[in-house]
Amino acid sequence: MMRFFIAKLLFLFVMMMIIAGCGQGEGNIGSGGLNDESNWEIGQGDLPSSIGDIEKKVDMMDEQAIPPFHSLEYLWDKTPFDEPTGKWFMHNGQGVLGYGLTTGTKKGGDEFAVTFIGHKDEGEPMNRDVRIQLSELDGYDIKEVIVEEIVYIDTVGSNEQIFSGELPHKENVLYMLSAEILNENEEVEDSFISLIFVPKPEMNAALQTDKSLYEQSDNDLTLILQNAGPTVLFYGTYYTIEKKVEDDWRVVPLDMAFHDIGLYSKFGETYEQKVDISQLNAGQYRVIKDISVEGLDITQTLAAEFIIE
Repeated sequence: MMRFFIAKLLFLFVMMMIIAGCGQGEGNIGSGGLNDESNWEIGQGDLPSSIGDIEKKVDMMDEQAIPPFHSLEYLWDKTPFDEPTGKWFMHNGQGVLGYGLTTGTKKGGDEFAVTFIGHKDEGEPMNRDVRIQLSELDGYDIKEVIVEEIVYIDTVGSNEQIFSGELPHKENVLYMLSAEILNENEEVEDSFISLIFVPKPEMNAALQTDKSLYEQSDNDLTLILQNAGPTVLFYGTYYTIEKKVEDDWRVVPLDMAFHDIGLYSKFGETYEQKVDISQLNAGQYRVIKDISVEGLDITQTLAAEFIIE
């Protein structure tokens, strides 16, 4: 009987702890709740709302020719290079060769390369010349052929680099790298291209909200990221909100979920994102977002301040 009584007490104690734990989360989000501001985590201190010169005018190629680097279909009708035929390069379920062409944002002096990938144990027989070109673009037109080499390939192994070179030390330039497989009459049997962007390695960007002042009845605000170039910005949907508590910025313990996706902004573009402020009371706040330069080791944390009355 005594054991049953003790077990019952333990059961009641555990249930009380569970109920207390559940009750702590209701109406109070995060450790300490929204009303316990003095115990919120310390924020990131002083942060800028912009970096570089957001009024910068970049003298460079047609911005429509800038990335996405992974989607080249629109170039097949605008450049001398046709869609892959599938005779050699794998495309639309045809072809026998995999491939790798340097693409994306690079620095002047970086290596570029062309790699073929065979899928047979003994190698994929070719016995063909391959014409490699690195061309500087002006919009969609070839301004100048920087590199042109003919490489003879008899057999392609499992991962064979057939050519490599060095990008010129020149900034704010868009290049096209091409590989054309030629027959014995020097006619193109198949081809593939990629884009390489070499910008000045800098970030010129600003983060702001659509208004500086909001009411407590407002449910959301619009966060605006402006890219003044010349680089392509990379970021996610994630952000944090901090509040000025006395003299310190503190992280508001909101329970938020974000889609884990990567987003890009070309130079001259703006990105807008809705931010939920329905749980915030009166005070001075800021939205914080991390951004980086696509392909380069340049990162910056920006903060857009706003007030709720």
